[in-house]
Amino acid sequence: MSALIAIFIAQLLDPVRIGVLALATWLCRRTGSSVISWIGIAVAVVGLAFFIPFGLMGRNDSLAAMSAFVGIASHTAIVAIVLFVARLVDRRKNRDVAPTG
Repeated sequence: MSALIAIFIAQLLDPVRIGVLALATWLCRRTGSSVISWIGIAVAVVGLAFFIPFGLMGRNDSLAAMSAFVGIASHTAIVAIVLFVARLVDRRKNRDVAPTG
């Protein structure tokens, strides 16, 4: 159990994962359709979770599979934080642009 928590925390703090997921989230939010943006974000979360341990590191063992499934959870948390920050930024922009009077 402690190995899962260690993998989860390491993935949450990985700057490459944060950057790729933030970029994917930003790109997907720019599309017109909300369904397409959610599909794009889901593909980025799952694709990156499986690409890093299997494709990038070249592993094919149970640790890679465990890392991939924990990656889905950590990537979902990262995307949730990115979307929360994006919502705060959008709200602040809308408040600054709103007409007064």
